[in-house]
Formats: sequence, structure tokens, C-alpha cells
Amino acid sequence: MILEPRRKSELHAGWVLWWASLAVWTVLALADAADYFLSWRLEGHPASFWRALGASFPGWEVWALLSPLVFWLARRVPLRSPARLRPILAHFLFSVLVGVFHSLIHATFGWLFGLRPSQYFSRYFESTFLDWLPISILMYWAVVAVAMGFDYYQRFRDEQLHAATLAHQLTEARLEALTIQLHPHFLFNTLNAAVALVRTHDNTGAANVLTQLGDILRHLLRGNFVPQVPLRDELAFLERYLEIERVRFSNRLTYSVHVPEGLLDLPVPNLILQPLVENAIRHGLGSHDNAGNVEVAATADDKSLVLIVRDDGPGLPAGWTLAESGGVGLGNVRSRLTVLYGAAASVHLEPRTPHGVEAIVTLPRQSALNIPSSMPVNQSRGKP
Repeated sequence: MILEPRRKSELHAGWVLWWASLAVWTVLALADAADYFLSWRLEGHPASFWRALGASFPGWEVWALLSPLVFWLARRVPLRSPARLRPILAHFLFSVLVGVFHSLIHATFGWLFGLRPSQYFSRYFESTFLDWLPISILMYWAVVAVAMGFDYYQRFRDEQLHAATLAHQLTEARLEALTIQLHPHFLFNTLNAAVALVRTHDNTGAANVLTQLGDILRHLLRGNFVPQVPLRDELAFLERYLEIERVRFSNRLTYSVHVPEGLLDLPVPNLILQPLVENAIRHGLGSHDNAGNVEVAATADDKSLVLIVRDDGPGLPAGWTLAESGGVGLGNVRSRLTVLYGAAASVHLEPRTPHGVEAIVTLPRQSALNIPSSMPVNQSRGKP
């Protein structure tokens, strides 16, 4: 049977703990054997070290068998806050039983491998029992304490893992919700563009818009949401959108994309550029009847990736601030950057000279996403 990962982890931790306890009891047994051996030597009894091992080892190594039992009892009868009398009494009874058993083992092998004391076994056991019973009970409670500590550590790790999983799921849910928020907004704008073209009897333009829209919808509705995509995928999607806008504005729109080949596999937030380009077109080209240009660029250093969207429109109105901007686009971009990167990412707008606006998105540079592009790059890149 294939064990679940968590079960495998617990089993591995249990074996590690058992080997660690075996090592501890072995060290104590060796120390006790050395004490036997040196005491005999000092008393003038030339006994071998192996005899000392026989007298001490069984009494200590039996704890390698008792420890898993005590761990099991500590889990079946947990001692938790607030303290309850019944579990305490149960463990006290267990500690006495384990103490009697350990004292019996210790006394038996001490008598068999020791220097054969003159008294009968019953008297030797009685004296050994009285000496070792308190120590055995203390050792039982020490093992219970270790078991409780291990159990608390396991629960702490489980809670941390659960919290991290919930945080990850919440982040993904928020990102997916923010990304899906763009879909109807973008879809309605595109359909409105197609309707406008049909009304002007530009059936070829309308067909082109709907064809590009079909490619985009296949990309958006593929069903496996990912918060980040390679930059090449983002650009491929963006160029489909720009082709739709170019037809919509009767070829008054031109655009260009300047992205070094070495940056195309770097991860960027899904649909991060389209809202910025839409904003540039709406405020740059949509506010007048002149031709306009949109430029998309990217630069990077060892720590950061910078995405830039420029337009040559009239520019920002006096007193405009990003914090007060309305609409879906910029607010959506800000929210997703905050969810994904926190304070490590930013978006801001700057005026261009002599006119126009530059939107700059700064992201922490991450390892490249070497996965195949899910949307072929439009062959009309930068087409006027």
C-alpha cells in the first residue's frame, strides 16, 4: 500500500526518534558498565568488561523497547492543559508498572552477571528494586515529556503547513478573481468594437476582430489558471489585443514591442500588460482623432524586471494621482502586484516629454519559466 506523504513523514520521524533513543540508552548502558568495571577493579575484583556489559546493558536497552510503548501511551492518554486528574493517575499507574518491570530486568541481569553477591536473589532484588524504582518512574516521565514535546512539535508543524496551504489557496483565489474580473471588461469592449465595425459596413474588419477575439478566448478559457506566465505568452496575448484595437481605430493606432530575447522566458503576472495598454489607448488615442502610437518595452537587471508601456497622447491631467484613479485596469494591476509580491513590486505613471504617459511596472526578477508558449506570437508584431 502506498502511504500518504504525511504518513510517510511521520513514519520516518518515528524511526529517527527510535534510533536516537537507542543511541541515548546505549550511551547510558556503556557509562553504567564502565562504572561497574571500575568499581570492581577498585575493590580488587579483576572481572572482565564484557561481564560488566552483561550486568548493565539489558537494564538500559530494555528502554529501547519500552520507549515506543510509552510514546503510544502518551498519545492514547494525552496530558494537556488544563490538567485533568484521570490522565495523570493513569500515567502514574503506568509509570509504576513500567518501573517494576525495569527494576526486575535490571536486578535479574545484575545478579546473573555481577559478582554473585552472597545474599539470595530475593534480597538482592529487594534492595535493587528499592534503589531503581524511583529512578525508573522518573525515566518513564522523562520519556513522556519527550513524547509530548515531539507531539507538540508535530502539531505545530501541521498547523504551520495548514496555515501556509490556506494562505496559498487564498492568494490563488484572490489572483484568479482579479484576473477573471478583466475578462468581461475586455470582452464587452471588444464586442462593442465589432458592433461598431458592422454598423459602418466594415465586415472584413469585424471578421478580423472576431477572429482575434476567438484566439484570445481560447487562451483565457483554457481552464488552468496560473498566476504567472512567461513574458512571451503575455506579449502574444497583448498583440492579439492590439490587432483588435488597431482595426477598431481604423489603422490610426500603431504599436511597437521592444523586448530583448533573453527576457521572454521570465515570469510576469498573468494579464498584467493588457490593462495598461488599454489605459494608454483609451486616454491617449481615444481622446482625439489623431493617430497615436503605443510602445511596449522591457528591461531587467539582476534583481528587477521592468515593464514599460508608453503612449504619445495628451498626457496626465493636472493634479492626477494613481491612488485616486478609477476604473478596473490600474486598480486591478495594483491589487495583483500587492498579492503576488507585496512591497517588492510597484506600478506608477510618469508624464513624457513633450506629451504622453509612461506606465512603469517593477517586479522582482525570478527564474525563467521554460514552458512552451500557450499562444503563438502574432506575425504582425509592430504592424502599423
